[in-house]
Amino acid sequence: MHGFHLDDRLIEPLKGLLVRAGSIIAGFPVVIVLSSFLKFRDGRAVLDQASHQDSSKRRYRRTCLCVIAALACGWVAPSTIAEPELSEPALIFLVRHAEKQTAGDDPALTGAGLQRANELARLLSKSGVVAVYSTDFARTRDTAAPLAEQLGLQVTLYDWDQMDALAAELKTPGRRSLVVGHSDTTPELVRLLGGEPGAAIDESGEYDRLYVVRIEPDGTVTTDLRRYGKPHSL
Repeated sequence: MHGFHLDDRLIEPLKGLLVRAGSIIAGFPVVIVLSSFLKFRDGRAVLDQASHQDSSKRRYRRTCLCVIAALACGWVAPSTIAEPELSEPALIFLVRHAEKQTAGDDPALTGAGLQRANELARLLSKSGVVAVYSTDFARTRDTAAPLAEQLGLQVTLYDWDQMDALAAELKTPGRRSLVVGHSDTTPELVRLLGGEPGAAIDESGEYDRLYVVRIEPDGTVTTDLRRYGKPHSL
């Protein structure tokens, strides 16, 4: 039985196709594909010399054609591969920690503070947040925890002395993040992001301020100052 031959003019383009496609399909052994392809080209796709040789050849050739077609689709349609949405804006939600207890060097949240933290989680549960940041204090970690747990995320701790680095990370296009800080660090981070922090946070009892900073791919920054949970009373 005569072997199947490909037109020699198609050989080099298809070899290049296999190499390119193999590089974007994780774990697919390009060497095996190339070896099979060369056998297929020369008509030597013989699995064995037993009585079922002819049917084996036909199955082998069909398999090779399916592999080449699949790889070709992966090469000519790279848009099917998930990539970061660099055209999307970065969206950062920033809050001061919720109500804290008055005793101790590292006070936890009060009952009202825990309620506010849960309200924050409810409010942002469908906002597309993919990262949650907090300073390493009980009151900030406890404020961040409900949303992180609801979304299955780890709370990333940051150092308030290195907020420049944090701001750069938060500006990643398409990224949506929650940052929990303090009455002084939260407005400062808004400023580092290019936003408008507004008036200083009232240290004595203002826990309901929620900044939403939007950074467009072209660098344009808008700041939306909102309120959540139980209103702050002056």
